[in-house]
Amino acid sequence: MPSLRTSFKIAVWIGVIANWSFAIWAVFSNPHTLLQGFGLGDVADTTWLYNYSFLLMILSLFYIPAANDPFRYRV
Repeated sequence: MPSLRTSFKIAVWIGVIANWSFAIWAVFSNPHTLLQGFGLGDVADTTWLYNYSFLLMILSLFYIPAANDPFRYRV
């Protein structure tokens, strides 16, 4: 059975990869297909989606040190 530390690392890394996957898809792909894929409908302007995606990528970068050494970077 994996330790709590290992489980935390895996969970955080899965979250970082999921966030980056969404953000990369929104920035470099057609954002209208992303919105239709999640059933959110179509919008005229996708600026909010670009902003959200870049902020999500930046925020996810701050999770990486805690994922590598969770006891050193406590809340």
